[in-house]
Amino acid sequence: MIRSLRSQLRDHAGRVVLDEALDPTSNPPAVLLTTEYSYEFPSGGGSVVTVERPDTSTETTESYRDGRVKSVTGSAGVARYYEYGVSANREQWTTVRTGSENSPRYETTVVDWLGRVARTIRPGFGNEDLTTVSMYNDPNGTGAGQLRKTYLEVGAGMIGSATLYEYDALGGVSRSGLDVDGDDLLDTNSLDRISKTVVTYVTEDGGLWRKSATLIYGTDANGDPSGTAIATNVQLERLSGFSGTVTRETKSRDIFGNETITTVDTDRANKIVTETVNVPDSNVNAVRTLCNGLLVEETSPTGVNVTYEYDGLGRRTKFIDGRGKSTTTTYDALGRVETVTDPNGAVTAYAYYDPDGVGGGRLKWIKDPNDSYTRYAYDGNIPGQPLYRVWGDVPQPMELGFNAYGERTSLKTYRNTSTNWSGESWPTSPGAADQTTWIHDGPTGLLTQKQYADSKTTDYNYTPDGRMLTRTWARGNDRVETAYSFDPSTLDLVGITYNHDADVTPGVTIARDRLGRPLTTTDAAGTRTHAYDPNWLVPLSETYDGSSLLPNLVVSRGYEPTGSGNVPGRMKSLGASGLASYAAEYRYRADGRLDRVVGPGLPGSANDPNTGAQYAYIAGTDVVGQLEYRSVSTGGALLRTTRMLEPNRDLIDYVENIWRPGGSSATISKYDYSNDALRAADGRDGHQRRLRGAGSLELRVQCPAGADQRCAGREFAVAAAGMAVRLRSDRQPRLGGGGSVAGGI
Repeated sequence: MIRSLRSQLRDHAGRVVLDEALDPTSNPPAVLLTTEYSYEFPSGGGSVVTVERPDTSTETTESYRDGRVKSVTGSAGVARYYEYGVSANREQWTTVRTGSENSPRYETTVVDWLGRVARTIRPGFGNEDLTTVSMYNDPNGTGAGQLRKTYLEVGAGMIGSATLYEYDALGGVSRSGLDVDGDDLLDTNSLDRISKTVVTYVTEDGGLWRKSATLIYGTDANGDPSGTAIATNVQLERLSGFSGTVTRETKSRDIFGNETITTVDTDRANKIVTETVNVPDSNVNAVRTLCNGLLVEETSPTGVNVTYEYDGLGRRTKFIDGRGKSTTTTYDALGRVETVTDPNGAVTAYAYYDPDGVGGGRLKWIKDPNDSYTRYAYDGNIPGQPLYRVWGDVPQPMELGFNAYGERTSLKTYRNTSTNWSGESWPTSPGAADQTTWIHDGPTGLLTQKQYADSKTTDYNYTPDGRMLTRTWARGNDRVETAYSFDPSTLDLVGITYNHDADVTPGVTIARDRLGRPLTTTDAAGTRTHAYDPNWLVPLSETYDGSSLLPNLVVSRGYEPTGSGNVPGRMKSLGASGLASYAAEYRYRADGRLDRVVGPGLPGSANDPNTGAQYAYIAGTDVVGQLEYRSVSTGGALLRTTRMLEPNRDLIDYVENIWRPGGSSATISKYDYSNDALRAADGRDGHQRRLRGAGSLELRVQCPAGADQRCAGREFAVAAAGMAVRLRSDRQPRLGGGGSVAGGI
């Protein structure tokens, strides 16, 4: 199987001077893309290698006579400049500057005499250098010479806490963690955040397995640090005792003890690999089948089966979904997507710039199924030739600006309706633009200000290591500043305050436990306390204090216990004390999907499988197609909502609500939807048999004959009769193509 074809020309020294991408489908193969290489060797030593790419961009790499890189420049990417040296204590260092030779944006790497990284230095916010320090074990004992400690410092002060590492006899990491108390030890009975890895070899299921357990140290039932490790994940890999065609077998056990078994079968003769995953929450195995390394069939744990087809070059040409509907893809000679045809026959086409020009080989336009174009242009004056302009029949026209680091610095959008945006080229007179500007900190690249078209700004300030310290919103003269505070040891977010009166805009305070989980949260609603299961680590409850907006309310979560015959740890119930109607219990299908929800606020009994809110799914999908509210007293459904998809596409066809569908049924409402080739709803027809409360409103956009799709896909909402209409579009704002609104109350 030939997937690509290249031709290379080399000089007498064996260096590539010409690299051509060829069309494997033509005879003889035609040249599609050309990359040229040139080599220079200055009299002073060193070398200069220049690469000219198909889009005419260049990359020049200059090297010293010892082979180390001096600079990488050219229009193909952001320039990089290298400096080298040796410190007074004989440590070697390398500095890389980005953008220019004297750029404030740099990174210095210092290595010791063994070649290990001792420090990395980079600019911090506020003109302070940030240094990441790495320290190593002595050459004797366990973990000899390996990384022992890393920490971040600015000036002479450490930021946060150090991370420590410990090793087993084989040199593998056995424990690592954040040294919160700063004693240079990983103390299991402290607030240190410790992760432990235990590797053993066990005999199981007729073979030898490598077992790797990951454990953490949390808190006990009282919330105090616990010295007992909890296994959060166990991974086993079979090393011997394989049966039949099985070539790989693994097991994964989660914190609840649920086991996922993965087996890989290899049919060497037919070049087929089958991966089967036995998941704990479904009676259906997930299966992936590969032929010649290409995925050809896939079945999910819910039984949804999809297939893939490929051409002789290994490119995916067809995707068949769970309902048997096909999406096909064609490619050009370079393997780029040329057309995509959806199950309804709608075709989206793609074209690319010719080589030997700016944007060579990149996307030039997309033509949607309505023959409307979205066009793209690239900036040859910016390193990397980033996307520069977007225009056409469909999109909001825009123009982007970039700085020398390749960061976006401006966005201009145009709404001049008299400009012809449908041409193949950007208009010579696009008219006035609304401009948004982004300002970045030079040394770090952090965003410091965003300026809008109305000249209002949002400003950002940071800690030296880049955590957001303040954000000042664009609110005219009375600007709102949000300030963030962090735990000095863990760097967790612990507080949010506002510069407004605290009675108007209360702040947020968060106290956290050893694992970083919220213990108490105080905000505008009051103070609530969080509780967690000490063994499973999952949240159990949130308790609001007596002075909160929800005084003494307790929100509780329940999980399937071990030995229940169900999946341990799966969400079983959710309730709130004193609010029985808000309690709910969840029941699941054998394939793991939600089957029904029961509780005091729903009809029926938790123990009756025919009551509650019951879900049904559209065949071949995981989409809910029907929801019924069932009650024992009626002997069936009280209310049925059906949500059906189009025959060929996963788009809504109709939504129907029926009262008492099993008896003297009455249709409350039914809405039929029609969707255009762009997958946008272009119409809705419906009737309403029964109304409760205020009247109904239906609005729609009517596009004149021959108009393009710019006026389609709009939604309207009215809060009450006589109030303003609110318009929402499902796509970017469109230009031209007038429309009218029709509707009534």
